[in-house]
Amino acid sequence: MRFEVDASGGTRRTSCVWVLTLRVLCVVFVARTCEASYCSSGVIFYGRLPDMSSTVRQRYDAVIVPGGGLNDRGQMHPFVEKRLEAALRVDPPPKWFIVLSRGTTHRVPPMDAAGRPIDEATVSANYLISNGAQPTSVLKECWSLDTIGNAYFARYMIVDNLDLRRLLIITSDFHMERTKAIFRWVFDMRPTKLFDLDFHSVSDDGLLSSEALALRREKEAQGLISLQKTMQRVQGPSELAKFLFVEHGAYKSDQNPPEQKTINSELQKTY
Repeated sequence: MRFEVDASGGTRRTSCVWVLTLRVLCVVFVARTCEASYCSSGVIFYGRLPDMSSTVRQRYDAVIVPGGGLNDRGQMHPFVEKRLEAALRVDPPPKWFIVLSRGTTHRVPPMDAAGRPIDEATVSANYLISNGAQPTSVLKECWSLDTIGNAYFARYMIVDNLDLRRLLIITSDFHMERTKAIFRWVFDMRPTKLFDLDFHSVSDDGLLSSEALALRREKEAQGLISLQKTMQRVQGPSELAKFLFVEHGAYKSDQNPPEQKTINSELQKTY
C-alpha cells in the first residue's frame, strides 16, 4: 500500500486505496444480492453469476427435487406438485430429473391396491412423465426418509456415478434454508468433485393452513440449529455414513421399522 506525505508532514493514502475499497464493497454487495435473489425470491440464475454478454443458457446436468411427503391416499401434497411444476419449466431442460425420497418417519406409508407401500419418488416420477418428461430422463431415489438422506443417496448413489456436476435443487420456501445447508454440506465433502449447486425456491403461500405452515417453519428453524452441531463433527463421507447408519433414527439398525415420531396433527400435514 503506498502513502504520500501531505503539507503538514503527515501521511495520507493515495486515492487508489479508496478505489480498491469501493470495488471490494461492490463485489460483496453483488454477491449478497445474488444469494438473496435465488434463495428468497425464487429467481433462477444459470450459473453463480449470470453472463450478461450472452443470451445462451447453460444446461443443468440434473434438476433435483427433494421429497415432501404423500397423503394417506398416496397422493402428493400441493406444495410438492409445485416443486415438480417448477422443475418442468427449467429452460433448457436438464439431462436428468432426479426425484427423491422413499417416504418419511413422520407418518405410516400409504399402500397401493395390492397392499404394497407407495414410494414418494415413484409418484413424483409418474407426475413428471405424465406432464411431458421423457421416462428415460427421470431417475428415482427410493432409499431416503429425510432431507439428509435425500442429499446422501442423491450424491453417492446417483450423482457421483453419473459424473454430474451442474445441479439445480428445487424445494419449497419453508424447506429451502435447511435444504441448502444440507446439500452444500454433503456435496462439499471430500473427495470434492467441484459441484456447481444452484437453488430455486417455490412459494408455499396458500398451499398449507397458516397453522401448519407456522409449525413447519418453526420445526425447520429448530432442525437447522441441530444440524449445525452435526455438521461441525461430521465432515467426511465415512463419518457421514457412520452418522447416518449408526446414529440417525430413520436408518440405524436397532429401529425396525424406522422410528415413528409423534407430532402435531397440523404439522403432520406438511410431511
